[in-house]
Amino acid sequence: MDNNLQAQVHDVKISLARMEGKLDASLEVKKDVRVLRDAQEKTDDIAKEALQIAKQNEKDISGINQMMKWGLGITFSVLTPVVLFILNRM
Repeated sequence: MDNNLQAQVHDVKISLARMEGKLDASLEVKKDVRVLRDAQEKTDDIAKEALQIAKQNEKDISGINQMMKWGLGITFSVLTPVVLFILNRM
């Protein structure tokens, strides 16, 4: 009977050790998931900031293009008569 009791205690110890191992592994996975979630949140914030900067750059470039179009139009409108006047005087 004593051997049977020792065998049962041994089996319980093995079961508890396995449960402890599974619990440790589960906690480690949970910790890894938390770290990955934090990294993903940081990456998401960086991506949102980059998108905002890209949108602002697009607006700035559009403004520069508009300004260049008007500037060139005005420049040619002013220079054309001046050049024609100079050429007629020659």
